[in-house]
Amino acid sequence: MIRLDDYLYAKRLQRRFDGVAIISANKEYPEALVPRDRLQELEVIGRAVWAAGWL
Repeated sequence: MIRLDDYLYAKRLQRRFDGVAIISANKEYPEALVPRDRLQELEVIGRAVWAAGWL
């Protein structure tokens, strides 16, 4: 789980040279980039270890 701009997300993160990419498991959602100058606003608050339902 991450928090960015007062929103919570259950997404994957990938480090990049220009910042951090926020990646959704749902391909309908585009990848978002948090640039290096905004990384202090990105807060990792937990880790999803289990999910239920139709995937």
